[in-house]
Amino acid sequence: MMQLDHTIIPVKNKEEAAGLITKLFGLPNPETTGHFCAVKINDSLTFDFANSKNINSHHYAFWVDTKTFKEILGKVRAEKIIIGSKPLERDDQVGERENSKHFYFFDPDGHNWEVMVRK
Repeated sequence: MMQLDHTIIPVKNKEEAAGLITKLFGLPNPETTGHFCAVKINDSLTFDFANSKNINSHHYAFWVDTKTFKEILGKVRAEKIIIGSKPLERDDQVGERENSKHFYFFDPDGHNWEVMVRK
């Protein structure tokens, strides 16, 4: 068995970046330990935000239930973050596939987040 335990996300300000994601996704407050500001995504995965001068855009995609999808979408819009129906497009639309709906948004560091729900 193989299971992802954590990943490091390079950002300009680890506390701000971790705080935004916990706010948008309704996650527990981040914990700062050493070089990292850790956000517990679920029982087996942590995102470790780390200050960096060298930031390349990464993509993070999450399956969520319908209630969570609506909640996150509402929080993203309340923050005045423009969403997109495609990975690199910001058309302020929710996209659809055959069996799912999704939206994308960029955080202030340029990381591309995707939220998906099954229809």
